[in-house]
Amino acid sequence: MCIASLACHASTDEKEMMDGTAAFVNGETLTVSDVMVNAIFMIRNEQWVAGRSRDEALRAAYSEALEQLIDQKLILATYQKKGEWNLPPWVVDKRVSEIIDSRFDGDRSKLLRELAQQRITFNDWRSRVIEKQIIVGMMRQIHVDNNVHVSPATIRNYYDKNLELFQSHPEVDVNMFYVALREEGDPVATELAVNAAVERLNDGADFGEVGREFDTALKNDGAWGWLNPEEALRPELAQLLDQMDVRATQSLRAEKGFFVVRKNAERPGGTKPFDEVRSNIENLLYHRESQRLYKEWIARLRRNTNVEIFDTFPKQ
Repeated sequence: MCIASLACHASTDEKEMMDGTAAFVNGETLTVSDVMVNAIFMIRNEQWVAGRSRDEALRAAYSEALEQLIDQKLILATYQKKGEWNLPPWVVDKRVSEIIDSRFDGDRSKLLRELAQQRITFNDWRSRVIEKQIIVGMMRQIHVDNNVHVSPATIRNYYDKNLELFQSHPEVDVNMFYVALREEGDPVATELAVNAAVERLNDGADFGEVGREFDTALKNDGAWGWLNPEEALRPELAQLLDQMDVRATQSLRAEKGFFVVRKNAERPGGTKPFDEVRSNIENLLYHRESQRLYKEWIARLRRNTNVEIFDTFPKQ
């Protein structure tokens, strides 16, 4: 685990190629090392390497990391210049405590040992990493997220114009348990026991109680909830459920045992109701609007800032 710097994700060979100036931001230097340690971390994510060579992936990640670091410098400079508010020390302390609790099992000494391995003091880490992260997040909240508004009419309009995105498959509510055939057991006797269980269930016996007679570890009374059989179950089970009546129980012989299935309810496919997907649409539109306003905000900051970027991607 590395919490002091993304540089810990870089190998020795990777670190050796990090030098030079990647950009000037109002006279402040962003080094190639600053950018590369972030880029190397980014390509650990498969989305950067899918369909790309390692060199192509690293170049793409380098470009993205450079833009992100420039944005960070612009935001921090705005914070320092305008002095819109002061970050209370307790906010940083709270975040540090959260990190210690979540990543170090509440043991501060583990954090200090990790920082020592990365050759950074606690105070430097607190101010250079954690405090800056909080400032950038709060500045974005003030200048971007607080200005995002998604009206009910906009949400409804998106739904009406994109009905193809909100189609659902037919679903069934299912309870199920499995009865395995034992190598030393009598398969005929097992089948007779399963058939008797199915009869009891169709006569109104409790599914969970009957299921635990065959599987003592059965959870949630064998409830699988609502599902699309074609996606969630093997084809023969999906076919069985399609043929079953609601509230009926049947068994299905498998290679090494029996499935006992009850079809509690079913609902047809079709367009999902607006109220069912409203919150998802709102979250999507909120995110899009937030991204749009963020880009506009950064563009304004860049217009008032001298940013000079150099083509200094390290040769490997």
